Amino acid sequence: MSSGEEDTMSVHPEDLMQSQQETLHRFRVILTEEGLIRKRDDDNYLLRFLRARAFNIAKAKAMFEAMLEWRKDIGADTIKEVKQSIPAFPLCEHCKIVHTDIKNVLREESHIC
Repeated sequence: MSSGEEDTMSVHPEDLMQSQQETLHRFRVILTEEGLIRKRDDDNYLLRFLRARAFNIAKAKAMFEAMLEWRKDIGADTIKEVKQSIPAFPLCEHCKIVHTDIKNVLREESHIC
């Protein structure tokens, strides 16, 4: 990277150069003024869009708007968590033995679940 280039891969907002911090602030203000920002959109989240577009606000905003539209189209924000008492993965009867006798199950090479 040449001495004039800015590091676009800074991990934390506090590690950004002054110009990047100002860009992040302007990005947040623009999104807020246009009613696009959500409560959960913290600086780290917004930085993903800025980094992806080399801190170009117009391109980052277009990407952010496309993300919001995509979430709306698939109904991502309407999904509710469903809690069920089911195992983390389905087990066939043979594989349930794994919990009690793993050595015997591992020896059986012919069994495919």
